[in-house]
Amino acid sequence: MTDSAYSWDALAQSISADALHFARDPDSPPLDDGESDLPDAGKREGNEARRFRQLTKEVIAKGLDAVGKPELALRMRNCCTKIYKHIHENGVRFTAHECGVPVCPDRERRDARRHAASVERRIMKLMAKHPGSQALMLTLTFGRAVPAHELKTAVGDLIRDFPKLMLTAAVKRAVLAWVRKVELARNPVSWLWIAHIHALLIVPAEYFWRERKFYIDQKKWAELWRKRRRLDYQPVVDVRVLRGVKAPMDAEGRKSLREAVKYDTKPSSLVIPRGGRPVMVGAGHKEPYDIGDGRGLQPHYHVPLRAVLDATKNRRILSMSQNLGADDDDVPELEFGEYPEDVEPEDARGPRDLGRFICTEVYVWRVRGLDADYFLVGRSFDEPQGRLAMPP
Repeated sequence: MTDSAYSWDALAQSISADALHFARDPDSPPLDDGESDLPDAGKREGNEARRFRQLTKEVIAKGLDAVGKPELALRMRNCCTKIYKHIHENGVRFTAHECGVPVCPDRERRDARRHAASVERRIMKLMAKHPGSQALMLTLTFGRAVPAHELKTAVGDLIRDFPKLMLTAAVKRAVLAWVRKVELARNPVSWLWIAHIHALLIVPAEYFWRERKFYIDQKKWAELWRKRRRLDYQPVVDVRVLRGVKAPMDAEGRKSLREAVKYDTKPSSLVIPRGGRPVMVGAGHKEPYDIGDGRGLQPHYHVPLRAVLDATKNRRILSMSQNLGADDDDVPELEFGEYPEDVEPEDARGPRDLGRFICTEVYVWRVRGLDADYFLVGRSFDEPQGRLAMPP
């Protein structure tokens, strides 16, 4: 068959029934991992990072089953099981079915790119109106490390108290706008959680001028945060200039923004690599946790996963000041809630023009014992139409 004879219909017919069984949609039933024969599957996609993320999803899905969330487990098992690799002269773009489950590694990765692109666009507009303005990164801790059963309360307190800090007279006078992100990290030795805020602050050009008295040093930030949190001790606070964040934004600035919004939960808090395979944290030991069955604190497995799901559910983990809201000429407003809407800013997908379209390769995810990878099952030379969602 010639290249020009390929079409999406022909491609579908060329893929075996077994391949189509594996290339399913997110809400389709799960399948038996032993149904395919990997040696006959064809060319491997060969992206080790993507392969590890896909193996991680199965580990997390088992955890979701164990904590009584089979609907989320099903969605995660069917996440990105088929990917379209759109090859152009100057680069590659990907499309894939995605699950949107809060603890999905691909969801976290995609959201970080989307949020960074959205924040960059909004900050650039604000900084263009205030020439010479600068960006600061303010890190605020909860005050102490907490056990898993207190994590939900700790996150709620952080989200509640941060606006109070921003409304303080000294802060209102010195800060033009802010972006707030809550992050969670678990200590693997003590099993305690550190909930903290990364806040991106935009300050005027005269912020560091002594005569204007806008400047707030680290000691003053800590005191202001202590008062808002009503603590009887000084919390850990860090503030520093965020390099490269300016109008126009350069590569260093984009990297700084990505660091500020890169994840909700540190990946090693839920899954760790062991022998080249992902292992679920908390699957092999019990911790005290209240699962809401009326029995109070009891020892349970998979407590880190339970704690993260409860602490982040229906919470605005990422938020921003009102003056950074979407304008009429902006892309549709990004939903920063538990399930983001299916909008991918152009800036988060890489270059706008990748040159002439060459072909689309279709890969499906297959597992057999300890072996697993994406395998090529077909090609199309018809250029796809519509949105391309998944970053490489």
